[in-house]
Amino acid sequence: MGASETDQRLFIEQQRLLYINSTGSTLLSMVFAAFLCWYIRDSAKPSMLFLWFAVFCIIALCRFGLVVVAKRSANTFCQVKRLDRFFVGGIWLSALCWGTASFLFLSDVSPVNQTVFTIVITGISAGAISFLCSNWPAIAGFLFLTLLPLAANFFMMQGDNSVILAILILLYLVVCLTGGQKLHRNMSENILLSLKSTENEKVLQVGQERYQHIFNHSPLGIVHYDASGTIVDCNEIFAGVLGISRVLLIGRNMLSVLQNNTLSAAIEESLRTGSGYFEGEYTAESNGRTTPVRIFLKATRSDDSTIIGGIGTLEDFTERKSFEQKIHHQASFDSLTGLPNRRQLLLQLAQELSRASRHQQYGALLMMDLDNFKTINDSLGHGAGDAVLKQVAHRLKNTLRKEDSTARMGGDEFVVLLPHLGKNIELAAQRAQDIAKKLTTALASPFAFANRELNITLSIGISLYPEQQNGAGDILKQADTAMNQAKTAGRNTIRFFLPSMQQAADTRLQMSNDLKKAIENDNFLVHFQPQVKADGTIVGAEGLLRWKHPDRGMILPGDFIGVAEETGIIVQIGMMVLDKICRTIKTWEVDHLLGENQTIAVNISAREFSSPDFVERVIAILEKTGINPQHLDIELTEGSLISSVSDTIDKIHALRQYGIKFSVDDFGTGYSSLSYLKSLPLHTLKLDRSFVNGISPTGNEVTLVEMIITMARNLGLEIVAEGVETVEELNYLGQKGCHIYQGYYFSKPIPTAEFGKLLKKGGVGRQDLGNQNPR
Repeated sequence: MGASETDQRLFIEQQRLLYINSTGSTLLSMVFAAFLCWYIRDSAKPSMLFLWFAVFCIIALCRFGLVVVAKRSANTFCQVKRLDRFFVGGIWLSALCWGTASFLFLSDVSPVNQTVFTIVITGISAGAISFLCSNWPAIAGFLFLTLLPLAANFFMMQGDNSVILAILILLYLVVCLTGGQKLHRNMSENILLSLKSTENEKVLQVGQERYQHIFNHSPLGIVHYDASGTIVDCNEIFAGVLGISRVLLIGRNMLSVLQNNTLSAAIEESLRTGSGYFEGEYTAESNGRTTPVRIFLKATRSDDSTIIGGIGTLEDFTERKSFEQKIHHQASFDSLTGLPNRRQLLLQLAQELSRASRHQQYGALLMMDLDNFKTINDSLGHGAGDAVLKQVAHRLKNTLRKEDSTARMGGDEFVVLLPHLGKNIELAAQRAQDIAKKLTTALASPFAFANRELNITLSIGISLYPEQQNGAGDILKQADTAMNQAKTAGRNTIRFFLPSMQQAADTRLQMSNDLKKAIENDNFLVHFQPQVKADGTIVGAEGLLRWKHPDRGMILPGDFIGVAEETGIIVQIGMMVLDKICRTIKTWEVDHLLGENQTIAVNISAREFSSPDFVERVIAILEKTGINPQHLDIELTEGSLISSVSDTIDKIHALRQYGIKFSVDDFGTGYSSLSYLKSLPLHTLKLDRSFVNGISPTGNEVTLVEMIITMARNLGLEIVAEGVETVEELNYLGQKGCHIYQGYYFSKPIPTAEFGKLLKKGGVGRQDLGNQNPR
């Protein structure tokens, strides 16, 4: 027999095995496709799911048709070769459908559903090895097109767990390719040996050895059984799962050996219909070992198609099961502290709400925040912060009752769930407060890190349940609102949730949303309050922000600046206001209304000033508007000045080089040090209105006012008195050396056009002084 003829016979036999296995594998893949579509039906788009399944079924039907055509065609090499291209192409198209499913549906489903999705895909891939092992292009193409998209999709998710899972899938692909290639190579060799068996006894013996090599060294467990279920042969992997030696298994009826009725039923099914499948845990009676397994069972037939036995391939996925459990743990528990995470807490809370409602028992949810925890991270690094968080978790668990549970929500926030607090709401509240105090005491002792002692206090918000049919998310939101109230009250305190708190939180949220719309719609205005000498001569003005709300009318800064500061919107608003004021200054410069020494002041918040690109933003506005920087005065609070002294000095010096002036607003109400003032290149101190209003020679504030005025004079600084409302205040300040004033005695804050008219007049004339009424 020539070599070419042998190769042809080998190829024909390989294809025959591929056709034999095709029908069952195609049907099984359709079942898995249907199961996958059903399982993720709530997560994926129905139209996309239906389209994917329809395409899959069309490909499967075409493959069935090819099998029918192959059976009816002449069994010649040319005919088989021609059909092979179509048949392998159909297998690749099926694999491409599985790969496409990873991109279409995996990222949209939950972590649990992703696990099931991954099991299905890897299971299909494992089954393909035994079904397609006679054709290497079919095996390689199927595995690549099925598993590579799955791994790629997990890589694109970019989470730590997703990347790990993607790497494991790639390793799994390598194992499958290696095993599949080995199976294909050995099977091909075995077929060749079988074809040559009539020529030489030695060839037959070598074929048997190679077959045993495949059998014994396969990465899967393999069992061969006859029509009655008696084991003809099996490898060590299969025997190890059953917990009985291979020697004792051979010759025994498998249906009587197996301890799992479902697995026995699958074997009976394979002998009755031609195929069977089992997936689950198998516990060996001999040693009690439980192994998660998957087994594919395929009947063997005689020449007249009578079933004469079967072959089973068994996969032990203990490692994968362990990996899945690890993934589940990571999805439900905090990796740093080992406490349940937000997801797990919400599940526990939902169950506890149901139980509490059913038994009419009150419970409580405590939301806790570590006060000033950011300082530890910033000063000592995240290693110190992590060490403190671990110790906090340990103390919380040791302080709570057995029935209580605690979770870490992220960052430095912890939650404690307190069930069974009683059927009386007052008693439940008292018990919740007692436990909160115990937790506060437990965390009062210093925490140790690197020979340092770190002190931590708690702000605790408490929400009682069940109330008004609130869900888990509502209870959590209420506790968070109460905790924020505790922090607002000065930290290191406990607050219960009250409906008024939620109303305030909702109002602040609404205001935050309205502020964003106000920025988009340019609803902010600037009014100007003159800064004058005693005779009414204008030396400058302060630009004051106003919000023209479409529903609420004109809103003063005191009603919204706090929310803007908390949300960070203040940075956008501040730059918008600075831009408006600079544009206005440019208009006045063009109209020759601003004198050389007249300045327009703009308030800059601490958060805005501390932003790293503050200097660059101001310079950009100066260049865009083209104003003379000497007409611009930036007002900062005392807190802004000392938050980071070196950074403050650098920024002020950088802008002073352009000619911009700097003032300290509301001086005297903060905590500035004289040494800071001496080191800062300032131009003006603004005496706060709280010292000015109602001032008299016999008042307690006189000494402080005189001291501030004297200090400003000694430092070479101008001083502006804010809030001047009476002639008595004006006269007294003038006598003490303060000669620039801002207040209702001269003018209230007025729109841009009106202030422009005052500039044109040259000041607030004496005839105007009497017309301005104090507030």
